[in-house]
Amino acid sequence: MRCDGNDIRGTTRVGRGTGYRFETSFAYLLTMAKPIPHRDLHKKLATKPEGGVPCPVCLKVFEDTPGWCLHHDHLMNFARDAFKRLSVSLRPGERWDTLWNRHGEVFLDAVRFDPIYICAPCNSGDAGGKTIGWCGLPGRVYPASFSMNVAELNGMRGLPKGAAKRAKAQRIWELSNGRHIQDRKKMVRLAAGILRS
Repeated sequence: MRCDGNDIRGTTRVGRGTGYRFETSFAYLLTMAKPIPHRDLHKKLATKPEGGVPCPVCLKVFEDTPGWCLHHDHLMNFARDAFKRLSVSLRPGERWDTLWNRHGEVFLDAVRFDPIYICAPCNSGDAGGKTIGWCGLPGRVYPASFSMNVAELNGMRGLPKGAAKRAKAQRIWELSNGRHIQDRKKMVRLAAGILRS
């Protein structure tokens, strides 16, 4: 635990004077779990490019590697959250993070596209549609679990912010939402199957 003088993060001081003790909250202990981040699973499949390699979306060449971002299917985030939620009821008493570390890689077979390094501006090309109020919309264009692939991101490039960009994002979602909904159901079934075994 991190200590800042008498303030130990995640704890409550009980008692006064020299007879006090710190009690750690259960909620804080849960945050200390160290599951394999979904991004680390993706890094096994993607190779970070060296300088002088063009971005697969915009084809701009970046000389320095800090400009690269790992673009991955956020369906994996959904899978991890579903796995965590289901583990509470299907495997009570077991740490979800330990189970995820053992089985998380299985979910990579169910994502829509392989992870790939692209430049930072292209990586954020699908972020707007996940935001409430983007381009004047009352809600989101698509859920946070949806990510555009390289070809779809390329189709969004160069469009002015507003009606054209919104229409393109909505069209991409309309073409993908049936599969996305099925993939989400598949992730839940896969998680439930693993946790019941």
